Amino acid sequence: MTGTRGRIGTIAVLVGVAVVAMLIAFVTGESDSRRSGPPLDPRSTIDSGARAAVILLEQQGRSVSIGSATSPVDTFLVLDDNLQATERERLLDRVEHGADLVIADGRSDLVETASRASTVRDGIACELSGLTSVADIDVGVVPGLVAGDLGNCFPVGSGWFLTVTSRGEGRVIALSSSRVFTNSRIDEGHNAALVVGVLAMTEGEIRIVQALPGAGDRTLVELIGEPAWAALALLVIAFVTYGAHRARRLGQPVTETDPVEIAGSELVRATARLYRKADGRGHVVEAIRGQLRRDLATRWALDEAEPIDSVVRRLQLADDEETHVRDALTAPVPQDEAGFTQLVGSCVRARRTIRGTHE
Repeated sequence: MTGTRGRIGTIAVLVGVAVVAMLIAFVTGESDSRRSGPPLDPRSTIDSGARAAVILLEQQGRSVSIGSATSPVDTFLVLDDNLQATERERLLDRVEHGADLVIADGRSDLVETASRASTVRDGIACELSGLTSVADIDVGVVPGLVAGDLGNCFPVGSGWFLTVTSRGEGRVIALSSSRVFTNSRIDEGHNAALVVGVLAMTEGEIRIVQALPGAGDRTLVELIGEPAWAALALLVIAFVTYGAHRARRLGQPVTETDPVEIAGSELVRATARLYRKADGRGHVVEAIRGQLRRDLATRWALDEAEPIDSVVRRLQLADDEETHVRDALTAPVPQDEAGFTQLVGSCVRARRTIRGTHE
């Protein structure tokens, strides 16, 4: 039994440690958002993320940040136009006042398509500065964009893959697909050169514009950080271990013996011996007689000091019943065990007679 309690105590300690670890991880831990995230997330290193493009631009000496369109920077980059209407208006206002906007989303309202989806024609070089060596673009099927007034590159159907359009004092450099910016595509063909060349047409800090809080499509489960998941895994492991320990049978099944039956007379004799050792027989008899007197007062409305002859007449007792009642109320306390046991038995029978029950 001691060994079992020790093992249970050990399991309880392990569970406590797991709970503490969960609390510490949840409060102080920070999730590494670069390892996951939605498609085109500039912090994500999964295939659909855009972390490689950010690193490539930083290696070219460009400063890259992530945020809203309210920052006073010279170049804004939109990889996925899931912006709210107010954020899109702020962005266009910045462009009107001289900023450059690079948008790589042919589905966006900020660009205009000229043809249905088609493929970029191979082997056609771009005449725009910084893109003259780019000829092999691997982006799959993309829509064609309406020609811009400042330049166009890479025909797609009746439109273009890349266009440059003036807007107020600024420019909109549009690409009909953002696949060249993804981690899985940036090293294919001349995609990396295209990314560097497009952003080389701009100046200053590059601000990658993302949707405001509440505008994304990530689920609640996707927003839970890795430390919280790790803590939950610890709790599951601790719970399974504790459950397996509690479910384990310690040893082989054992046939249990029937409980020992003790006769009522044995209990009376044992009680008598205890009172004899404590020299308490007189106390026991007086306690029983006091209870009998109270029964007479309650059941028969007799005074507790009522003489025994009056009690016998009132109860109209038979001979054996009279004997038990007289002995219970008036017999002297015996000094031997047999006599004491007999007197207690008479008291029990007398109480049954007085109360009119056979309990």
